[in-house]
Amino acid sequence: MRKILITVLLSFSILSSYGQRREGLNAGFTGIMETSYLFKQGPYGIDRFKLNLINGYQFNPYVYLGVGVGYRYYFNSSIPIIPIFGDLRVYVLNNKYSPFISFAAGYSYYLLNDFKEVGPMINPKIGLCIKQYEKTSIQFGFEFEAQLASFYDRYFHITFEEPSGAIGVFIGITY
Repeated sequence: MRKILITVLLSFSILSSYGQRREGLNAGFTGIMETSYLFKQGPYGIDRFKLNLINGYQFNPYVYLGVGVGYRYYFNSSIPIIPIFGDLRVYVLNNKYSPFISFAAGYSYYLLNDFKEVGPMINPKIGLCIKQYEKTSIQFGFEFEAQLASFYDRYFHITFEEPSGAIGVFIGITY
């Protein structure tokens, strides 16, 4: 894992040395659409498909704040979930290539069960943004997601709540 992290950071530093003109993101309203497949982590992790639509404001080339809604499909239990969340992104450089960190937090609801509450969700990310046109860029990177979920123990016949964690690679587009 350390080698992967060092390789990613080295790639970011090499890419950031190109295009030193200030070609970063422009201020204004911005939408982000991203998707990924996340692989379970830990004893209560569940593989899931993720799709997010986020709308927010790019305050300057470095800070973005948005509100989003997503779709999660948990393969182990065939349960679709709708998270509603806030998203903060901090871009490191004001260039065509800019690494960024992101943190999303919110609350999720069951899609098929009268929007019954599931629980809180967090989703930190690290990635690279590549500006393509005036308002369009491609973003990709690594992410972790934890969703508080209820589990049923068939042996003891009890229901308990634990975070369900997963890691994955995401890709997205800004518009």
